[in-house]
Amino acid sequence: PLRYKAHLLLGELEEGRGRPHRARRHYQAALAAVRRQQKDLTITLSPDFLEDKSGPLHALLRLELAAGRAEAAFAALERYKSQILLTHLTNRERLVWPQEDASVRALSAELTRLREEHRLLYRLSSEARLPGQEEPQIDPSEAGRRLQACEKRMRAVTEQLYLRSMGDGGSHPAPNPTLAEIQQGLRPGDRLLEYVTDGDRIWLFVVDPDRIEVLQLPGRIETVQPLVENLYFNLQFALQLGVEEAATAGLSREAMGLGQALYDALLAPAAPHIAAAERLVVVPYGLLHYLPFNLLHDGKRYLIERHELLLLPAAGLLTRPAPARPPGALILAHSAGGRLPQVEREAAALKDLLPGRLYVEKDAGRGRLAAPPVQILHIAAHGEHRLDRPDLSYIQLADGQLYGDDLLQHDLSYELVVLSACETGQAAVRRGEELIGLGRGVLNAGAGALLASLWPVDDRATAGWMPLFYRGLEAGRSKAAALRAVQQHILAGDPGRHPAFWGAFQLIGDAGPLSGGREGAPPALA
Repeated sequence: PLRYKAHLLLGELEEGRGRPHRARRHYQAALAAVRRQQKDLTITLSPDFLEDKSGPLHALLRLELAAGRAEAAFAALERYKSQILLTHLTNRERLVWPQEDASVRALSAELTRLREEHRLLYRLSSEARLPGQEEPQIDPSEAGRRLQACEKRMRAVTEQLYLRSMGDGGSHPAPNPTLAEIQQGLRPGDRLLEYVTDGDRIWLFVVDPDRIEVLQLPGRIETVQPLVENLYFNLQFALQLGVEEAATAGLSREAMGLGQALYDALLAPAAPHIAAAERLVVVPYGLLHYLPFNLLHDGKRYLIERHELLLLPAAGLLTRPAPARPPGALILAHSAGGRLPQVEREAAALKDLLPGRLYVEKDAGRGRLAAPPVQILHIAAHGEHRLDRPDLSYIQLADGQLYGDDLLQHDLSYELVVLSACETGQAAVRRGEELIGLGRGVLNAGAGALLASLWPVDDRATAGWMPLFYRGLEAGRSKAAALRAVQQHILAGDPGRHPAFWGAFQLIGDAGPLSGGREGAPPALA
């Protein structure tokens, strides 16, 4: 910590004296000290540690961009972002709790008990009464107090479990992908769009297999943030009204206008660079991790109508080979006590398309994830993202709630994981670019790609279009092309449909086809 602070202070002094070369060296040394410390922290402690460590990155980017050194600025940004993700992926064994350890088994048993208590207290603190009861068992304010204590203890137990999984040995060094290596992961028709902000200004790196350019965008965080917030308010209001309500048409026009304002602020200056691109690989930063880029609108069409879209938490993920698994699917479907009546229909339709194992209702338990991975894992169930405690976001299965920590205890190196549930793609974004949510658990557990939702989804609509997505995959289309084809198909049939009812699902990770497929086959949407 002292070395980091000393180099940061010296960098600021040298920059103030007009000595950019010396300042650059000190900022680089400060970031190197952060990386050395971060790599030996547990996944629970790393986000808090990185919360106030972005200062030297922003200062270094400012110097490199002022000097016109786009490659050096991109390299600094990617070292910072990829280090976080690739450290976890390179040291997967440090995320798995060693169950042969008696103390781990005792802590796991305590965590199971705490989670059951938490489930009850959470309902009591947020509802006036439990279903079927005339009066609550505990006063909601008392339940809230006990809930906070329970969550504090759950956090302490999980930290102890991760500390035991780290053992006495150090971590393996994470790879440090270069610009050239990242460019090799792009196809000729791809454009990588990587954003960065210092909390005010926004820059966009535009990368193709041969070149890199950086653009300072006209939009600023203070103007972009309310646009993103208003878009989500619009989406939530449309979901409350329903797809058939006449008022939803007006909301759809408003959403389109917000999408156009966001396009102007974040993408319009790059239009000449991406006009011929087949696929856009988007790497957000900060607030932009919450933005559904497929809803950006250029005044004529949504972005998803012009390009395939892929999201990555860091561009360095392009350098990792995608897993190849035996054909087949593991499908889990749980209706949350009948609240999602269409999930069984969704699962049954997929079983006809995807050879594999189907487990429904009481058979769709967390233990099914212990099976060896195949090409596809599809979970259709109730999900909830906790804004206040993203580490406690969950998917409800037959034998309890499946948290991000649970996902890390399994080998999820499927070629594609589909979380057909509400808000499974949401994550809390810390200032250190750590993403906390279910998606992080899936990717850190080895998944090649993740299809997840950014907001609550209608189970009837999802049951209707999921088979279309899988038919595209079976026809040999890439994952990105299959998702785009489905969203285009919905818009073609109903151009005015509100994006709340077609745009929730986003693809993260590997965009390519399933192994054994042939990319470029026509979509199968009939």
